[in-house]
Formats: sequence, C-alpha cells, structure tokens
Amino acid sequence: MTQAVKTNGKAHDPAKIRGRRESLDVSRIALAELTGLPTSRIWAAEQDGKEVSEEHITIICAALDGVEKNGLPDHLRPKQRAATRTPTSRLKQVAALLDEALRTRTAKEMRAVIEQAQAVIVGEPETQPEPTE
Repeated sequence: MTQAVKTNGKAHDPAKIRGRRESLDVSRIALAELTGLPTSRIWAAEQDGKEVSEEHITIICAALDGVEKNGLPDHLRPKQRAATRTPTSRLKQVAALLDEALRTRTAKEMRAVIEQAQAVIVGEPETQPEPTE
C-alpha cells in the first residue's frame, strides 16, 4: 500500500507521482536528469515513497511542475521514429511496389517504382513517382 508523503504541508501520493510523470510523457531517465537524482530514487518515490526523503519528493514534484509549465527540454523528448509503419507493413508495401514494377511498361517507370521500394526499405519518407508521359 502506498503511503502519502507530506512536503510543504501537501500530501504527495507516490502513485500520483508516477501517473503525473507518465501523463506528461516524461521517462524516469529524463526526470532523473531534470532533478539530479538517480533513477532509483525516482522509482522508489513512485513505489511507496517511504524510502525517499521529503526533500527528494519536493525536487521531483518541482521538476514535474516545471515540465507542466514549460514543457520538456528538446534534448529529453522521446525520439520520434522516422518510419511510423511496422516492419511487416513496410514489407507488404515493398512487395506491392515490386509487383507494380513488374507491371510497368517502360524501364523508366520500373526504375521509379524500384526506387520507391528502396526508399521504403531504408525508411525514407514516401515520395510520389514522377508522372510518366
């Protein structure tokens, strides 16, 4: 059972610390960097709070307040994947493009479709094929 920890007259429920951190999309690693505390202290604060000093709870809550007010610094934001498709859907897309390449009429059309398939394989954003004459 989690126990509320009082800081500056306010009770902080450890479960709410984790919920708040997650709702702000802040990893424990990012919160540790913001607070200067080890990730083990962040984890402990989210578990039962008993093994974390009032000062550490205050530091964690202040860091979360800062993120809520100012956002997470760019260098701590989760990296966005370049390709949002799953590997399976990328393979299906490549297979469809190669089938299309087999149905093309000219070498130029085939080359354009194969280049699209190569871009999908390496995870580049989709490009529209050049119109054929």
